[in-house]
Amino acid sequence: MDSSMRGLFVGMAAIAIALMIFLPNLALLILFCWILTQGGIWVTCMRRVNEPERAIILRYGHIHHLSPSGIFFMLPWAETMGDLVNMKPESQEFTITQLHAGDGEGVYMNLELTWRIRPDLDTIDEQAKQFLLKTPDQRKTYIEHSVNVVARQLVQDYTSDQLKRADARERAIDIIRTAINEMLEPSGVMIDSLFWRGSSPAKELNDAKLKVKIAHEQVQGMLTDIEAVRERLPDVPAQEFLTYQAWIELIRRGVSPPGAPNMPQFPLNPTPPASSPKQ
Repeated sequence: MDSSMRGLFVGMAAIAIALMIFLPNLALLILFCWILTQGGIWVTCMRRVNEPERAIILRYGHIHHLSPSGIFFMLPWAETMGDLVNMKPESQEFTITQLHAGDGEGVYMNLELTWRIRPDLDTIDEQAKQFLLKTPDQRKTYIEHSVNVVARQLVQDYTSDQLKRADARERAIDIIRTAINEMLEPSGVMIDSLFWRGSSPAKELNDAKLKVKIAHEQVQGMLTDIEAVRERLPDVPAQEFLTYQAWIELIRRGVSPPGAPNMPQFPLNPTPPASSPKQ
């Protein structure tokens, strides 16, 4: 209960005591009316919300403000209590992809951040309303998009070598956090902490990229062999053509294809003489 509500109840009690002193004959009636009034106010006007939650208060059906935590007063018939808003900090991790520094080199930015709804948020304007109406997943997506926009603009002021130093990353993160908080202030959100874990990709990511590159080269080699088969065997049906592909793979591995029926003999990467017409 805030100080204004405490003052209201203390004032009503003081008035009741004064009336009973000046009108002793009506003391019991005054006491009964005071108790009835207090009970009516508690039943119709008082609500309670436990910390760390706060309630969205609707006035005449429109989102108006956030209630305080604890016991609070609502105007009867004019205000109703809507959804609860959790004020606890939210943590999330994500990586900003396709990010380039001022020298054109790629930058690996993997971030950990903690955000929350501003504790001083009271009256809800249009931008804050739009954020509060989002689902939890939509809120996280909105925060990630805001960080993405600011980070892409900021890293242009640094080279990739500068961002490999921890002190340069800390300065960049401080600037990003300040800029994001200015951007998110109308929405009633603030970034508590922002941490950049490193500008170099993890070993697992490098290994995965190497495997993808090797697989890509293998596929390119197989496609070259398949094109050679298509040129030499243009009329081969699809099923037999798939069989030839399997034979080619066995030959590349040094294995003799078992029971191969009348397979034409030709090199995997043929280079026919210029004077010979294409078969």
